[in-house]
Amino acid sequence: MDFVNTKVGKYQEWIQNSRFTHDPSDKNCASLSRCFTAVEEIIKEFPELKKERGYVNGNPHWWCVSPEENVVDPTACQFTCF
Repeated sequence: MDFVNTKVGKYQEWIQNSRFTHDPSDKNCASLSRCFTAVEEIIKEFPELKKERGYVNGNPHWWCVSPEENVVDPTACQFTCF
């Protein structure tokens, strides 16, 4: 399952408008190390999402899974900060 870059359907707008979205011109990556907080916030808006945790590139990470088993990662953009 590709959980780094996957953003789906109705959650996309929330992710794009969230304070966790990374602007490539911003050297202070807004989503870096904020995955747990972002997951908690998106679940408040979309309670059907299930919270998941694991590792990405050896680093601890949190993301969501939709009822359709799609990965919804509100801080996937943090992996482009480096």
